[in-house]
Amino acid sequence: METARRIARRYGDVAVCLAVFFVCYLPRDRVFPPANQWVIDLEIYRAGGELVAKGINPYDYARGKAVRDEIYTFHRKTLGWGFPTSVDMWNYYASGNLPLNLWFFGLIYKINPSPTAFRAVFHVADALVGVLAFLLIRFRWGSSSRRAAFLLAVLLSLNGAFLKWGTTYPEDKGIETLLFFATLALMVPNRNSWPRLVGVAVLAAAAISFKMLGIFLVPAVLVWAYRERGRRGLIVVAAVVGGLCLAINAAYLPWMLKLWRDRMGSNTGGPIHCSIWILPYGWWPWLAKIKAPATLSLLGTAVAAVQVYRRKLSLEVFGGIVTYLFCVVYLVGGSIDRVTMGVMAIVATLGIQRPSWGLLTLALWTAAGVGIYFVGGEDTEGMLVLYASIIAFFALVTGTLKTWPFAPALPHHTSS
Repeated sequence: METARRIARRYGDVAVCLAVFFVCYLPRDRVFPPANQWVIDLEIYRAGGELVAKGINPYDYARGKAVRDEIYTFHRKTLGWGFPTSVDMWNYYASGNLPLNLWFFGLIYKINPSPTAFRAVFHVADALVGVLAFLLIRFRWGSSSRRAAFLLAVLLSLNGAFLKWGTTYPEDKGIETLLFFATLALMVPNRNSWPRLVGVAVLAAAAISFKMLGIFLVPAVLVWAYRERGRRGLIVVAAVVGGLCLAINAAYLPWMLKLWRDRMGSNTGGPIHCSIWILPYGWWPWLAKIKAPATLSLLGTAVAAVQVYRRKLSLEVFGGIVTYLFCVVYLVGGSIDRVTMGVMAIVATLGIQRPSWGLLTLALWTAAGVGIYFVGGEDTEGMLVLYASIIAFFALVTGTLKTWPFAPALPHHTSS
């Protein structure tokens, strides 16, 4: 019996990780089949992957013209799509991701170019988000119960919004969330290991180079490295993060600057798709005059920074808040998959500082996810995220979480 207990203590978390993966993967593969094979976003990802796989710079439209024309003709004529309306527009969307993101698509395309292969990779990544969520809840939130951590991780990975915008609409955003979570999960305090420091640096660089959101974790990563290994640790981590980001992106910088301008311009105008601002702009048109998304994002970032200075918030929470503000508040032109990245980031980081914070935001996100999955409609999706955000904000600032019923099972502990 004692031997069995020792084995359970040693390998129990590994077994639960496997269980989380399969519980989160099988519904994606079996229960919720895709609506159809040809989906516009997935074809954009495949187009970018094909260009990379064939050695063509996706950002330079003058390169690989014959291949680009062939891709466009297939979707325009064979499938009969009316969008995009020109080869240049198709090129704009096919090159609309950062280099590491496009290299990843190219790797999938080289192995298997079919839409099914891309879907399978996205499903695996989204299921692994559940595994990383379990590890975060166990070792960063401080859960003493594997059962509770299992349940919460499954709720996060099988959230209706995350599930819908990964199966019916196959998206790659789960990979960025996976990198974000992996960086946080490895940042365990008081584990003075050089491999761990380098691993965190590599993951942070990957999260920056894939969809840029890892940039918001850099302050927490650098301070954590300094606390773990002093000035030497800080220098090593900064060098690894900076060196990898430079190595991946340097050759594409001229095109990336243009990409950044174009994408920011198209996502910071009037609210569309599932933006949380659609309803408020209809109620109060003056919000457009004061540039409410940018104003509120800057104000929120400043308030969070002050709270970090006052030692009321950790730098990890600051990173989660700014990620949320960027994805949900500032960018007004995206679909729910982008919003999901911001919400998942803030749920994970809030729980690291105070598990009751994470539990409440997870509960609200779960409720919103049910509505998003079953009700549908982008206006409704944005409304649900808006209401959940308002409730969470007032609950956090009024301190009602002190009596949150699950708090004792996930005790508070300090972190960087």
